[in-house]
Amino acid sequence: MIHIAIPSHRTLADHEDPYNKFTVYDIHVNGAFHASVRYNLLYSLHEKLIDLFGFRLNAPDFPPKKLWKLDAKALNERREGLAKYLQGVVANPDVSRHSVMERVFLDFQVKSFSAAVSRMTKLEIFLPDGRPVYVECGTDEATNVIMERFCHAIGLSEKNAKFFGIFLCRPRRGRGDEAGQEEDNDDQTGTMPSSSSSTAAALASRRDDILFNMLCVRWLKNFESPWISLCLANKNQLHNANRHDLVDGTPQLQHHKLVIRRVTWDPCVEEPLLDDMGALKVLYLQAVNDIQRAVFKVSQQLREELRSLQEYGDFKQFLRLCHLEPGYGYELLAPVHSDFPAEGSICELQVGRRQLVLIYPDDEGRTVRFALPSKRIRVWRVSHSEHQLLAQMSFQLEYLRQPDEFGLITLRTDQSVLLSLFLQSIADEILQDQQYKTEVVTTF
Repeated sequence: MIHIAIPSHRTLADHEDPYNKFTVYDIHVNGAFHASVRYNLLYSLHEKLIDLFGFRLNAPDFPPKKLWKLDAKALNERREGLAKYLQGVVANPDVSRHSVMERVFLDFQVKSFSAAVSRMTKLEIFLPDGRPVYVECGTDEATNVIMERFCHAIGLSEKNAKFFGIFLCRPRRGRGDEAGQEEDNDDQTGTMPSSSSSTAAALASRRDDILFNMLCVRWLKNFESPWISLCLANKNQLHNANRHDLVDGTPQLQHHKLVIRRVTWDPCVEEPLLDDMGALKVLYLQAVNDIQRAVFKVSQQLREELRSLQEYGDFKQFLRLCHLEPGYGYELLAPVHSDFPAEGSICELQVGRRQLVLIYPDDEGRTVRFALPSKRIRVWRVSHSEHQLLAQMSFQLEYLRQPDEFGLITLRTDQSVLLSLFLQSIADEILQDQQYKTEVVTTF
């Protein structure tokens, strides 16, 4: 977890004794509601962290216990103090990624969600082309457990699970969410490669046939239950349905889904994955889906070569050809409001190839592609206005404009946390790559 807030608190009544009332604090993690938690549970977490990390915790003071009942002002001060404390805690990666921290926050979510009685269910996780994979799991099980079972279901080696993520996604809503469209409609669809068959499906020719065009909303992590997070997202969408979503008074909702997607940022990282049949399935299907949606644009000549490889069932070579194209490997996010190149600009945003890309029209209507390699990004931060989490979220980065000059770019988007997670994943990948090269050089 990288971002945490407590925008509100509420008074609830005990189910068994309605006269017994208590206060809960609404915790939002990574831009989404996570759980409503009582003060005593947060205090217990604080004690656990002190025992584990001692002086290394280096967090703001935890709001002290009070002997008397708190009034509205004191409750609000406690809420602010708890938020400041938790924000300081998650600022330390060693703490925020610790298994105890993840387990406690998972327990918070499970206890807060009234329907989360531990039971087995079949969770629907979609492949990049929209085909469902059903994973039997507990409703209170964490993301890493679900990922392990998903890997087993599709034949993906668990050691390669770190190159993929489970994402909470929703259908793109019209032109505001769409990538640029090509005039050429001769796009590709494909079938999932199988170890027992090398026959590829024919390539479709119409974009209208594409049914799976999803926008990543959140990257699910180990401190949450995918089943609960999915339920909360769809429940929140129903609650927030506005008049623009109504037809004859009925909400026209596009439900969130759980989708598996790659989280690799350099084609070289994917090369060893091609020998893993499960990984090959996901990479291939995502590449085909990206071509269909024009996120990955290819020439007519390359399209014919890819079609031929599909017909022969050579999915490895299919991906290797894709790796050679500079447009491969990008995740398309929703358009953002940016102060670059000018205040009030609306840009298309892509992340891939270890860089962030802003696409916008210039004064003459020509498309400009501004690529910002991660090595030029000095620091970034996610911020929000109090009480208005998603609508007011912003992402600010400082980058090297010239050898001796830094510039600032501010993006206003409800995907600020997701963008931050992507950049952190890129940084981790670069670090692992450097460590591997160092090990190779020092081996005798």
